[in-house]
Amino acid sequence: PETDRKIQFLFLQDVCKINNDWELTAGIRYDHYSDFGKTINPRLSMVWQSSDKLTSKLMYGQGFRAPSFQELYTDSSRAKSNPYLQAEKSETLELAFSYALNKALNFDFNIFNFHLSDSISKDANRQFQNFGEHKIYGIEAQTSWQLTNDLKFIANYSHRFPQNNDLRVVEVPEQEAYLRADWKFTPGWNWNVQANWVAERIRSDNDSRDAVDDYLITDTTLRYRGLKQWEFA
Repeated sequence: PETDRKIQFLFLQDVCKINNDWELTAGIRYDHYSDFGKTINPRLSMVWQSSDKLTSKLMYGQGFRAPSFQELYTDSSRAKSNPYLQAEKSETLELAFSYALNKALNFDFNIFNFHLSDSISKDANRQFQNFGEHKIYGIEAQTSWQLTNDLKFIANYSHRFPQNNDLRVVEVPEQEAYLRADWKFTPGWNWNVQANWVAERIRSDNDSRDAVDDYLITDTTLRYRGLKQWEFA
């Protein structure tokens, strides 16, 4: 069916510099959707300049995902709509460290905890309902190295530890890694190579198929920007 949605929102944020080493950022956002209602989500961030090289951050935030038009209004052979759905809600707590060894070499390390509630999934009658929940915590690490003015490397790795197996997060990988190299080998020319490794994707508890295979994808791009406003890749 034809339908429409009107969205109104208000966002307020304040940055408070407590002293030379501490900074607090506080924000709140109000959203009103004409078809499902309102939601209010805060955000807090405390930043500590621990030393000239180390920055520490403690961050908390709430978020939401509004139900889609399909979930609210569209019936099909595979699913039944539900006009009474509420938004999915999320809470995230994160502790992050950034260490700059020098201007060329930087390390980042994050610990996070994520909680999703009122997840939208189909029930036994194939109708969308708010009933799913998912909790996950994990770590992320990244290194950025500007080896020379023309050559840069970036590498990161993440490991997630899911606490349950909600249908919304099926096949989300528990491990991922990324490696990229950028080389400006002559004026106007850039060549990069990047690789993505994805591993340990789980299936739902009622899915009897074999686990999804791990995989590695490697891409390379040659780019030229030396002809006025033209760019070729």
